[in-house]
Amino acid sequence: MNCNVEELSGTHESSERTALKLAQYLLSEPGNLMLLMNGEMGSGKTTFTRMLGKALGIQGNITSPTFVGLHEYRGENFDFLHFDIYQVGLNYYDLKELLLQNPQRKKILVVEWAEKLEPELAEKLGQEGLKLLVLRMQVDNAQHKLELFLAT
Repeated sequence: MNCNVEELSGTHESSERTALKLAQYLLSEPGNLMLLMNGEMGSGKTTFTRMLGKALGIQGNITSPTFVGLHEYRGENFDFLHFDIYQVGLNYYDLKELLLQNPQRKKILVVEWAEKLEPELAEKLGQEGLKLLVLRMQVDNAQHKLELFLAT
């Protein structure tokens, strides 16, 4: 998958295909990656995260970490960390600590409500080699629209 700007919209099935393509990309890339998800309430962030987790091979039910901030799942050779920072913040030192745990295992981080992140946090992590992708989600006339790009 080319992670330049890509307009995606439509049905549940097209979102599942997008999640599958993104999962293939995330698994093929070396190192740790962070998907920053932006979108209003009800735009499908948690639903897309479930689709992505399933496409990555995560077993079990992926639930929203709204009130706890983080749910962790183990993939075959990676850790899938699902953050919801709408109510619970996220700071550099906590993220750094999570990335240092089991350093031999790849980390795929998904952050819902990424617009609430301090801009310096994403920039600092990017400078340290964490690959950042942004997924913007919106609902327009009951149709979901996704825009995915690699952050620079």
